[in-house]
Amino acid sequence: MNLMTKYNPNVFLQNDICVFHVTCVLHDSRQSRRMEQLHIENKKHIWLSSIEEIKLTEIINTIIKEKNILVWAYNICKDHVHMILVCKEEELNKIVQTIKGASARRFNQWKLSGKGFKPLASSKRGNTQNHLWAQKFNRKQITTEKQLFNAFQYIQLNRQKHGLSKNNSLNQIIYGTC
Repeated sequence: MNLMTKYNPNVFLQNDICVFHVTCVLHDSRQSRRMEQLHIENKKHIWLSSIEEIKLTEIINTIIKEKNILVWAYNICKDHVHMILVCKEEELNKIVQTIKGASARRFNQWKLSGKGFKPLASSKRGNTQNHLWAQKFNRKQITTEKQLFNAFQYIQLNRQKHGLSKNNSLNQIIYGTC
């Protein structure tokens, strides 16, 4: 699978455009340093099934197209996603917020529609909560073609790194995302 798409290396010459390797993790899927310091155990670890990975990628693909977001690479690995996003630096937080917020709403709607298996989380009152993503996200600005190549390779091989099998249906959607 090759996630590298046609891109314009001149992007590094444009002062107002940046390239970022962004990682978003699912809510409660990781133990934060703060949780470790406070000795808080993360008992609930969410892992997406293959069907859920496909659906979430379809949803993210739709959002990217609707909002005309420039994504050069994408991959999903059970409890996190990687993307290479191209945007103005001041737009990055809003773009990631848009992707995470809209995908959480649509994914939970899909789960509640009966096509998915069950909602991700419920409150004590039984109301479904919209906790798909962790609040924060990781970003690494890419400033050289070598860094860009390395980020593409890392994202492309991430499922293999985590011991996840190839998924042709997922790969087809990823090709349409980038």
